[in-house]
Amino acid sequence: MDLEDTLGDSYYEEIQLVEITNQIRFSANDLFLETYIITLKEKLPNVNFAIQSLYVEELKVKFPLLFDEEDYLYEYVQQKNENSQLDSSVFSIVVLLNYYSSTQNIGELSLEKQVISLAILMESANTYNLSNILEQLEISAVEYIDISTLVDKLKDQSNIVFDFQILLYSLIKSLSTKSNIKFVVSENLLSDAINMFPNLFQKGECIDIFPKVEEITLMGKHETESLGRDLNVLIDIITDKLIGHTDFKEKFKRNFINFQLLNKISERKILSILITGESGIGKTEFAKIVSKTLYPEEKLIKINFGNYSTEGALNSLIGSPLGYVGSEKGGELIEKIANSKSKVILIDEFEKATIGIFNFFYELLEDGKFTDRKGIEHNLDEYIIIFTSNMTEKLYLEIIPAALRSRFDIISQFVGLKKSQKTSYIDQISKDLSHKLLQEFNIPIDLEIPELKSKLYLLADLNNLREIKRGVQSIVTEEFQRISNESLSE
Repeated sequence: MDLEDTLGDSYYEEIQLVEITNQIRFSANDLFLETYIITLKEKLPNVNFAIQSLYVEELKVKFPLLFDEEDYLYEYVQQKNENSQLDSSVFSIVVLLNYYSSTQNIGELSLEKQVISLAILMESANTYNLSNILEQLEISAVEYIDISTLVDKLKDQSNIVFDFQILLYSLIKSLSTKSNIKFVVSENLLSDAINMFPNLFQKGECIDIFPKVEEITLMGKHETESLGRDLNVLIDIITDKLIGHTDFKEKFKRNFINFQLLNKISERKILSILITGESGIGKTEFAKIVSKTLYPEEKLIKINFGNYSTEGALNSLIGSPLGYVGSEKGGELIEKIANSKSKVILIDEFEKATIGIFNFFYELLEDGKFTDRKGIEHNLDEYIIIFTSNMTEKLYLEIIPAALRSRFDIISQFVGLKKSQKTSYIDQISKDLSHKLLQEFNIPIDLEIPELKSKLYLLADLNNLREIKRGVQSIVTEEFQRISNESLSE
């Protein structure tokens, strides 16, 4: 009904072309879509419809009676590869989508650009208010809107792509006359973004958008007066490096920002995260990413409770009482905190801890500090503690005391990655590895060789990311050795 009223405006009578590719690809309601197209045909008798040639057959199968065979007169786009460029004259709006390398070492980047993730501007995971977004952009000094998190999310939820096409179209249209804000995406998501929104974006240039690591606002209420842009940069770096787990990344974004604000006013001491799921799907990797991003020169503090299943476990963790053998050494947690300036702690195999350990963490997460067996107080204010476990939801409810469950800021279950996400992971780590080999030995590896790429992508059939990583390392190093031997023989 709204569409019929809108089409009464004289402006719409001038429309000659309506592009419907994304409606056909991603519509969750075919009945509505059919009514939509019929209404357009009735109200705009001179209008033509356009669709990417790849989806013509899908259109015919879905809606065999909407168009006659003679209606299919031309192909408006022939996408032969992921980098196809569009003729921007066909559309009312097409803008360049710049991209940044997802494998760059943030310590090496130098250009100071103000960047904000589109996800931060949204009200929740699936809702947005265009007026509020424009208002936030107007009062800030943003130069780039990063759509990486959105694109990564839409890879798993294609049924809502069209909704966000509307948002992006509206943003582009509004910003084109009001500001010089540009759109940017992580390089490993560039082809996905252009494929999702072919009539909005075409490939731009590679740019450096992150400031140097020493300019980034790290943890600490005493170290900075501002949390703004640099905090968003940190969040985007962390979530960009973690492949998949879109819902978790959105939870982490919100809670990480909340924690920084609450910690600054001494309302929350520790950010605690519990991640469950099968082995090898990214739980430990996430902890490593957080520590490496926030404290790139420091070693992650890791405690494995697979070795803490006896009643003396608490002594092993924080030291034995005075007078007992080994009391002079202190516990593993105390030693590792003393030897690393990282404020990220990974607690692995948490389900194997004892009741005494559970009670210890209940108090620690509440107070942000603990007293060891010698009576010395240790302050863990500003720390992030990531607990990981392979336990199921049922075991979680049985094993973890209710009092401790209520202390976790984030509880999330990781599930196996989709094949497309695993290929993204393969792309990422193979690029990282080849870059390191190039820096060390000055021998480039062409990862785009079809035979090599095919061999790498076969690893996507595996479900364990550790096995995939080892497989990538074997394949890339074998290719490196082949190139090295060829160079020597010449």
